[in-house]
Amino acid sequence: MSHGPMNKKGIVLSRRQWDSFADELRHPLEAVFLLPYLQQSRWFRDKARHVKSLAIVDTVLSKTGETTTWLLVVQLFFIDGRDVFYFVPLALALGDEAREIQKDYPLGIVAPVRFHDAEGVCFDGLCCPEVQELLLTSLISGAVLRGAAGAIEAAPAGSLRGELPEAFLPARLLRGEQSNSALLYREKAFLKIYRSLESGENPEVEILRHLARNSLASRSAACRVPQYLGSLDYRFPGGESAALGLLVEYVPNRGDGWEYATRESAAFFLHLLQQSPSMDDASAGSVGEVGEAFFSVSGGRGKEFLEKIALLARRTGELHRALLQGADCPDSEAFGAELFTVDCQRSLVSSLQAMTRRVFGRVREQLASFPDGMVPLAEEFVGKEETLLLFLSGCLSEWAGRSETIWKIRLHGDYHLGQVLFTGSDFVLTDFEGEPARPLQERRQTALALRDVAGMLRSFHYAGSLGYRQVSSANPESPGALNSWVEYWYARTQVVFLEAYLKEVRGAGVVPENWCDLQLLLKVHMLEKAVYEVDYELDNRPEWIWVPLKGICFILEHEISLEAF
Repeated sequence: MSHGPMNKKGIVLSRRQWDSFADELRHPLEAVFLLPYLQQSRWFRDKARHVKSLAIVDTVLSKTGETTTWLLVVQLFFIDGRDVFYFVPLALALGDEAREIQKDYPLGIVAPVRFHDAEGVCFDGLCCPEVQELLLTSLISGAVLRGAAGAIEAAPAGSLRGELPEAFLPARLLRGEQSNSALLYREKAFLKIYRSLESGENPEVEILRHLARNSLASRSAACRVPQYLGSLDYRFPGGESAALGLLVEYVPNRGDGWEYATRESAAFFLHLLQQSPSMDDASAGSVGEVGEAFFSVSGGRGKEFLEKIALLARRTGELHRALLQGADCPDSEAFGAELFTVDCQRSLVSSLQAMTRRVFGRVREQLASFPDGMVPLAEEFVGKEETLLLFLSGCLSEWAGRSETIWKIRLHGDYHLGQVLFTGSDFVLTDFEGEPARPLQERRQTALALRDVAGMLRSFHYAGSLGYRQVSSANPESPGALNSWVEYWYARTQVVFLEAYLKEVRGAGVVPENWCDLQLLLKVHMLEKAVYEVDYELDNRPEWIWVPLKGICFILEHEISLEAF
């Protein structure tokens, strides 16, 4: 729904009605304006669900001089009987200021407003300097902002107390395809705002706070994650709390790992086109020969890239070691390791079998709607269902009688190239929230470290596929055999990452020491991730479904080996 130009009739208000959040403001927001605003916002997670009703359940007043802003908690009720809460701060702009908001933040406008004789807009308060400053000063001071029903509570880290707010201001709202909102305070601090308020301990806040305390307690070098500076919670009237914000130190960077890896994969394919313009008849041997020449030149781009991938693997291993440690920390109970038992093995296989049947069924049902060029691949994929199910059935018998001790630990939970920042010389691991579609408690459960590893390896496949697509699209005369180079680049990158990761975690007990067990468990986790990707792409990016379809075929047809190169 578009709210149209400035002169479109909207909410008619007086100063008193805005300052008191009167029914003249509340009712049109609830009945007309808030739901369309939520549904068009990038961070709204419930677009596919049918809303039955909406209510503003709490209002937190903020007054700065003559400026009044409101921090709202909005409850949505769905037809399926479930309900969720969202955090929506509101501010008011009139005249020229309103026109500036419309120009700079068109997607932040909630409703047009007529205020006495002036026209304006009611807009998302995260665009408002007064709200940006309020959130920061509350974090620095450890303030409690009381609302009509609940309260917003700030918990600063020791390093933040005593800081002067002026050193962090002004702030700016970051844009982009994000599942949350983010404010950058003068390239000193980064505040993530969790729009969806879920009762319980937020895994990202919990993990970064734990790692900071663990590093302090053990006097060990911290793993490469942003420094925890503080958090904001919303306290519900019943006493339960939900994470509302996380403040961390800003990490100067050159983009994320996804941008870096896709750029490097495209450079690899472009090099191959220049070196081997006729690759239709390329043998496996010539593929390896030309590829190795690219990756082995001392000081060359390919060799430097593989060194960076090995570094990323070490940073991953350091994270897993850090999550395994810290028994003396106050919150260590939430980070206790658990044994990977026979029951865990059965549960892992059983859940993947169920997901496999469901997702393969979805692809089979939608075959007719696939683009013509993708139908053969989809049909090949559907034909792999029995092979995959037989492999999973055989896993349990292969594991039978194995007694090796392997620990399940807390994980990143949604680990891929887009979750790491590339500084130019190193990587910093970010975004520990886990997969947002999973329930909060499920995201806090322990699992095998190989789940994170599998997520990153699958991300390499995506990066290689995108680099290939970029080069082949820009060079339409390029031979179809270029596709085989994707598998080579993926396998080469996978081997380098695995070798460095396994060396880093050796002896920690987070992966099997037995190579056959390691191969088997990693393959199961990679299949789990790839089947999940097919399901995700069907719903969100059908034009990308070819990547996980090819990925599953590749995983089933190739053994994981560290001696292939």
